[in-house]
Formats: sequence, C-alpha cells, structure tokens
Amino acid sequence: SIFLHEMGHIIALYFLKLPPRRVNFRLCGIEIVESRLYCGYSAQLAVAASGPMINILFGLILLPFSNMSFVAIISATNIVIGVFNLLPLSQLDGGEILYCLMSAVLPENKCKKISSAEALCCIYQNKVLPSTYSPLFSTGAPSNVTFAFCGI
Repeated sequence: SIFLHEMGHIIALYFLKLPPRRVNFRLCGIEIVESRLYCGYSAQLAVAASGPMINILFGLILLPFSNMSFVAIISATNIVIGVFNLLPLSQLDGGEILYCLMSAVLPENKCKKISSAEALCCIYQNKVLPSTYSPLFSTGAPSNVTFAFCGI
C-alpha cells in the first residue's frame, strides 16, 4: 500500500515531465526530491493528490473481491491510507493540496501563515494527546508519515 502510494507520486511526476532528481528512503516514509524547485501549483496539486488517489482507487477496485479476508484487509488498508493522507495537515498530502488550493485565491504570505497556524495546532495537540499524535508528528522531517500510521 505504501509502495503503491509513493509510486503514484512518482508516476505523476513523470507524467508531468518532472522526473524526480532522487528518491530517499526515510524512517517515516519516502522523500521524493523533485527535479525543479518550482513547477506551478497545479502540478504540485496533481502530484500531491496522485498518491492518495491511487490508494483509494486500488482499494475500491479490490472491494468487489473482498469476500476473502486477505483481499478485504488490503482493500481497506489502501482506502484508509488514501483518506488519511488527504487530511489537511501540512505533514500529509492533504496539507499540500490545501496549500495549492489556497494559493490560487490567497497571497502566498497568507497561505504560509495559515499553514503555520495549522502546524501550531498539531504541536498543541501533540502536547495534549502525546500518545495519539506523537508517533505521527514528532519526526520533524519533511517526509511522508504513512509508515508511522501503519505502525511499521
């Protein structure tokens, strides 16, 4: 599921003619270093959305065959990972999608302030509910937190 998710991002980069410069494997996921620093918000949105959409689509394709418990687990895992990554948190793909959408209507400095405020809310929740949020948001690395979600 995680490999499929990250491959969705990489395929989108190649489709947009923005092949990654390198792919780094991290403890909390995979960091994809893009070949260009700026490729436009619409391209960033497409790349960010491609990972969760691949998971959700794959999970939905498997759903009719979910009468077998193993297939049901794979289907549910993919759907959950896809939906989880769509949460509008800056550490997840949903945060990147939200930032790109906000950038279409707001100045960049306001988008950064809103993203910073969201990050502070996560830090606050990390202090209030450390057992829940600690494994997800305490890494400090700009990488995917899907591994932490799955407990891997």
